Amino acid sequence: MDLERSLTYPFKDDEWLQKLLIAGIVGVIPIINLALIGWGIRQLKRVIDDRELPLPDWSDFGDYFVKGLMVVIGNLIYAIPMLILICLASVFGGDWLASHRYGYGNGGPNIIGVCFGCLSSLWGLLIGVVLPAAITHYAVTEDFASFFRFGEIFSYIGRNLGNYIIALI
Repeated sequence: MDLERSLTYPFKDDEWLQKLLIAGIVGVIPIINLALIGWGIRQLKRVIDDRELPLPDWSDFGDYFVKGLMVVIGNLIYAIPMLILICLASVFGGDWLASHRYGYGNGGPNIIGVCFGCLSSLWGLLIGVVLPAAITHYAVTEDFASFFRFGEIFSYIGRNLGNYIIALI
């Protein structure tokens, strides 16, 4: 992994300022900013294909928006188990919160709520490791189902473990 190259290549595009200014403007507009994610996915695919320059122009705005929306939906699906565990932790750990805020209940955290909270944290760590590979896999295939081809995702991580750990850090 060439860190210097990965940080400097965008500035080698003759129109880098214009493209990045558009990216910045798009990025601050709610909902529309999904297109920025899609633009990033397009650029990720170009880097993987070893044709990172020039940066993508903004003529495929609709396609970028759809790709960004797919990434957000994929992220949300990965997060569903964590959200369920957080809700369960809140329900079962609510007695502790009530006892501290309102002065009733047994005063101690409910062990079941704590366990659900810990499980949700572990799930969050797991998706924090797996999701970048899933997004990369989606960028390469442009197929939404590739977010959930776990064998291919784990194989990719295994083949690129050193670089993958560096990228996560």
